[in-house]
Amino acid sequence: MYRVLYVDDEPALLELGKIFLEMSGFITVETALSAQEGIQVLNRTVFDCIVSDYQMPGMDGLAFLKYLRGEHNGIPFILFTGRGREEVVIEAVNSGVDYYLQKGGDPTSQYVDLQHKIKLSIERRRTEDELKESRQQMTDIIDHLPDATCAVDLDGKIIAWNRAMEEMTGVQKEQILGTGDHSYALPFYGTRRPILLDLILRNDEETWKKYPNTFKEDNKLISEIYIPILYGGKGAYLWFIASPLYDTHGTVIGAIESIRDVTERKRQDHILHTQLDLGLALQSIRGLHDALEICLSAAIEISGMDAGGIYLVDEVHGSLDLAVSRNLGDEFVLSVSHYSADSPNTRIVMTGKPIYIQYKKTGIVHSPVQEQEGLKGLIIIPVMSMGRVIACINISSHIFDEIPANSHIGLETIATQIGAAIVRIQADEALAQSEQKYRNVVEDQTEFISRFLPDGTHVFVNEAYCRYFQKSSAEIIGTTFTPQQPAEDQKAVRQHIRGLTQEKPVATMEHRIVMPDGQIRWQQWSDRAIFDEDGDLVEYQSIGRDITDRKMAEDGLNTAYKQITATEEELREHYDKLKNSGDALRESEEKYRSILENIQDVYYRSDTAGNLILASPSAKQLLGYDLESEVKGKNIAQSLYYYPEEREKFLAELDSRGSVTDYEVTLKKRDGTPVPVSTSSHNYYDANGNRLGVEGIFRDITERKKMEDSLKANEENYRSLVDNLNVGVYRNTPEFPGRTIWANQAFVRILGYDSLPELLEHPVADIYANQDERKKIIQVLDTEGSVRDRELHLKKKDGTQIWVSINAQTKKKSDGTIEWIDGICDDITALKEAEEKGRRYQLEISRTIDYLPDAAFIINRKGTVIAWNRAIEEMTGVRAEEIVGRGDYEYAIPFHGHRRPILIDLIFALEDAVQKGDYVEIKRTGEILSVESPNLILKGKPSIVRAIAAPIYDESGNVAGAIETITDITELKRAQEDLRVSENRYHTIFENTGTATVLLEENTTISLANAEFERLSGYSREEIEGKMSWTEFVFHEDLERMFTQHHLRRERNETALRHYEFRFITKTGEIRSIVLTIDVIPGTTQSVASLMDITAEVRASDAVKLANKHSIS
Repeated sequence: MYRVLYVDDEPALLELGKIFLEMSGFITVETALSAQEGIQVLNRTVFDCIVSDYQMPGMDGLAFLKYLRGEHNGIPFILFTGRGREEVVIEAVNSGVDYYLQKGGDPTSQYVDLQHKIKLSIERRRTEDELKESRQQMTDIIDHLPDATCAVDLDGKIIAWNRAMEEMTGVQKEQILGTGDHSYALPFYGTRRPILLDLILRNDEETWKKYPNTFKEDNKLISEIYIPILYGGKGAYLWFIASPLYDTHGTVIGAIESIRDVTERKRQDHILHTQLDLGLALQSIRGLHDALEICLSAAIEISGMDAGGIYLVDEVHGSLDLAVSRNLGDEFVLSVSHYSADSPNTRIVMTGKPIYIQYKKTGIVHSPVQEQEGLKGLIIIPVMSMGRVIACINISSHIFDEIPANSHIGLETIATQIGAAIVRIQADEALAQSEQKYRNVVEDQTEFISRFLPDGTHVFVNEAYCRYFQKSSAEIIGTTFTPQQPAEDQKAVRQHIRGLTQEKPVATMEHRIVMPDGQIRWQQWSDRAIFDEDGDLVEYQSIGRDITDRKMAEDGLNTAYKQITATEEELREHYDKLKNSGDALRESEEKYRSILENIQDVYYRSDTAGNLILASPSAKQLLGYDLESEVKGKNIAQSLYYYPEEREKFLAELDSRGSVTDYEVTLKKRDGTPVPVSTSSHNYYDANGNRLGVEGIFRDITERKKMEDSLKANEENYRSLVDNLNVGVYRNTPEFPGRTIWANQAFVRILGYDSLPELLEHPVADIYANQDERKKIIQVLDTEGSVRDRELHLKKKDGTQIWVSINAQTKKKSDGTIEWIDGICDDITALKEAEEKGRRYQLEISRTIDYLPDAAFIINRKGTVIAWNRAIEEMTGVRAEEIVGRGDYEYAIPFHGHRRPILIDLIFALEDAVQKGDYVEIKRTGEILSVESPNLILKGKPSIVRAIAAPIYDESGNVAGAIETITDITELKRAQEDLRVSENRYHTIFENTGTATVLLEENTTISLANAEFERLSGYSREEIEGKMSWTEFVFHEDLERMFTQHHLRRERNETALRHYEFRFITKTGEIRSIVLTIDVIPGTTQSVASLMDITAEVRASDAVKLANKHSIS
């Protein structure tokens, strides 16, 4: 619905016009009796159009128009004028009137024409505004492109020159827009010559020669060359992309070229080379000093400076100590070699933030020696690990005050590499120290220590074990050696070992063994079963000692007990006889008392109620009492057991077995502290077999427990450390072919075996691709004692050959011969195969991706992110260090909010998978996939991106991974949509104006017709557009008059009529009366014509005239 303000000083005409216009159904009218009143109405109401009479008192219609245009009000304005007022019409047109109508004539036709003019003026103004806005938006988009951009038309005249181009060339758009003759080449080449965009418009061989490094992608040309005169002679490397420029019909109307300064990318190549070389070098360096030396050299090289040093943080005191330095005077180095934890220098470093500053502006007071060094620019970069500062790299210059900004990231990357190297090397050293410490602890034990697999194969024995059994470790490790046992003890030992479960992994037993000389010895063993995380038994750990002496003492004590019991019975029964044998009794009692008073363990006896009725003097030392009398009489469970419930379990075990040996419980000292003991106890009875209580001994095992706990902790730490290493760890014998004594799971996995027992079945020489290598490595080890980073060619279980790097050292006997060999093995097969091509491949990736202007990332065949450039960091907010090395579709999370395959994954998919993916329309060009993805969320905002994915090949032509570039085209799509809407609105108006409308070419051909014209003419568009002339629809008597107007409109448009009537011939031959409105489109030879069918009105008017004539007659 259109709102119209109708201004006229005649109320009757206003009322009549309001009624007639509102009868159209699409116009509402508000009236005003003067221009002044109209201005007031405009101040409070918004209108789409103004219709104003010319002749009005005070302010006439022309003055009203001029007032509005002076206020920059562009509202459509239609002026009524009297007949014969051509000078008013000319002035109105010059003042910005949209249409003018002459009063008089048939009122019906006049108001029909007014309706048409109102509708047409409103729609035309809206279309003009929208197109203007659309074109301005497109101009703004080009102007704000980050790349320097220019465009030319088909005549080679510059039609676009954006701000980035102004900044790059120093040429303002006002100076160059509209110029031709290759003027756009002058800022770049100093002469007029064709450039890349000219090759879009014409294929010229000479121009091609000027761009040797050019390739074509679809209809685009891409090139890169060096321009020496740019930036006042500094020169720059430029990247160019040129493509055709189309109008809305897809016709080429010119060419557009975007230019990008890639000098910085070129400058970074050297930095990337240095970083990659450093990374490869650090993989093989083991010594910390050597690693720091090459890191410092690399940092100085990429910084463009000439001196520097690396400090290490003292973990204990927090101070800084200079580890390496370069190109600094000796006195200066001495003065800066150490900074205490509270020094200003250390405090600056401990902030963890890089500092780029002039040496004299650090705010630190320098000594005369330091001033004399003459340092200018200074870089301080803390080296971080796990959120703490572990080192610091300082780079300085004796020449330059300013630090090149393009070196910051490279230097901070090297700082990261230094941190990783320090942590790795220190971890290697700590591992070696930890292993040695563990071995020292174990070897120094007097107890026997053994570790063996479920099948009985020994994987470790200590020196005490070997001495006791009179064998070397090489004779035992890797075998199922078992000491000889009396037949009656063998079953109990087997049951003891089988009884170790995950719920009860530890148990102790005593048994006898037969020594090589036939002597019977007693041993006590504490055995622990070790299970993996799946509950599978992996090995046993045993700690034993010889208890023969103790057993003999116990036997003597038991004999004494029996003698005492017998003596007591005999006294009660033969009191009178014993009186006569007092001397013998005193001798027996003295013997018994001597045993009790001198026994180191605690002898005790309790009654059936559990009260202590007898204890040796050693009880007071064990339990911390001053007098023996303080101990006796106490209830053992309540007063002497730290955990009273242990007394119940002990008694239950005693009732079940009759006696216990080396049974562990915890007693409670007088001060309430616990003391671990082992007890060997039994029930004792009177002569009639009645149970009188419990007697036995308690032995303090505090030190043994501490040793066992320490040994267990060391063992667990060592095992956890070794078993979780990603490198293989092994021990084997030195002879040929050799025998593997033990290995961790990584070593088993590297060689392709299913289990350690399976590996142990094979001689060591079997794993060598060339068994002579085994002999050579033994010779080296025998001579030098160790090897470092020795590369060997091994053979897996299935015969596959692999490369490994080993570090190995020998354990020698007292005679200097090798007892065994310990080693660490790392599978470097992939590294060896990819070493050369990997270096070039990684370098090319680094060059290509990090400085691409578009967001880009790369994955390998496993789906692991191996590169994530700066542009994608900015797009997603995800830093490279947070995602590089991660897989499992993590790279999809910033775009889709969850893990899922995206376009890059389809590079590795089958063709049907590409078609059945989540993407609706995927375009494949060769091996390249592209797609536009709407409805993504980037940094919390709905976004549209264009993604392009392609495979990456190594030098052998094998697919090594894939790259995906992502361009945020949200704004571009919005601009395109706005442009499409604004341009389509013209077509929408054209189609839905309600009036038959056509576009006419200069040769009279109808090039465009709307649906109303189809309805009016009876022809379809397919029959009309481009095929029929407008002359075929004109009644022959009107044709000459219309031809005259057609030519006049193109020669002197201002004199041609824009509105007139003619007779129209339809497809069926029917003649219709038409009001034609026609004008030339500015800047073209085309005309747009609207045809209003007034046949009904003409017939009605004729009928009225005929009726009036009859009435007069």
